Amino acid sequence: MSYTSLLSGCCTFAAGLAVYHFCSIYLMNSISNDTTRRRLRDELVQLELDKTQLKNELQKQKELRQQERTGRTSAERKLCLRIQEVQAKTGYRFHAIANVDSCFSDRRGTPRQGHLVPSSRAIIRFQRSVPPASLECLDEFSHIWVLFTFHGNTNLSKQDGAANSFTAKIAPPRLGGMKVGVLSTRSPHRPNSLGLSLVKIENVCVTKREISVSGHDLVHQTPVLDIKPYIPADCKPDFRCPTWVSESGVDCPVVFAPVALEALRAIMDARRCRFYDKLADAQDAIKQMLVLDIRSVHQGRGRRNEHEYNKTNEQDVPVFNCRFDNLELRFKTFADQIRIIDCHITPPSS
Repeated sequence: MSYTSLLSGCCTFAAGLAVYHFCSIYLMNSISNDTTRRRLRDELVQLELDKTQLKNELQKQKELRQQERTGRTSAERKLCLRIQEVQAKTGYRFHAIANVDSCFSDRRGTPRQGHLVPSSRAIIRFQRSVPPASLECLDEFSHIWVLFTFHGNTNLSKQDGAANSFTAKIAPPRLGGMKVGVLSTRSPHRPNSLGLSLVKIENVCVTKREISVSGHDLVHQTPVLDIKPYIPADCKPDFRCPTWVSESGVDCPVVFAPVALEALRAIMDARRCRFYDKLADAQDAIKQMLVLDIRSVHQGRGRRNEHEYNKTNEQDVPVFNCRFDNLELRFKTFADQIRIIDCHITPPSS
């Protein structure tokens, strides 16, 4: 065999071997790719099954949540109706959130409306259960409504547990004995002993939970149920009211006897008052209070005394008294003036 033939045979063998090797690799890769595709296809099918299962589980949980919410709402509605039924029979229960530290020590002298004594002062002190943050931004308002209870009413024991134990008609002092329906008045003796007063904000101390106010008609230690800011919508310029509401009534000047004025001056110099440190401020508040004729109806409230100060024996005129701040005031009502004859310190109300 020639060298050329041998070389040609070797080349042919090598070429055949290369073709065999290439075909072997291709065949092996084909088999491997098919296996991978089958595995991936199986995994994809499983993922689809898992996805469907999760969707079904999610839908089931949503349905259970909705059933739970529906059941809870239904139960809460039934409970609310039950509570309303019980409250309608036994009465509603509210808790005071604050108490008033007032210049009006008791009911006598407390005006029927706060604006009648604009110099009156008080501090609304909130209980510790009221978060200080509740008072934030309140100082941006000038006035607030105060919802309170007439805790000093003498008929509270009769009202307790009796829905109809109130007088339907009363006789306001300005009507000279004529009676009107109690709900057409501001009388404290009402079906429910609730009061509503508009007062001016003087200062708000958030950290101390206190609101200093003026122009009020709140007795010392009055329980406060709620407060609300006064807004423009509260003012209705087209309102109407009876003439006996807008009439000023008896209007006599209030004067201090020299001895009473000196006593008040000494008290102010000693800083014995809780709400006033200037003589003029205390005088103004006392005069604004007494000019309203704070006597009871049986004592002649709303009627002028027949005795004029300079034309009668002062001993013939009865003496009345009232408390204001830490003061005990004694005064007499004449036809032409209300005269304060004495002023001294008295222990503060508890």
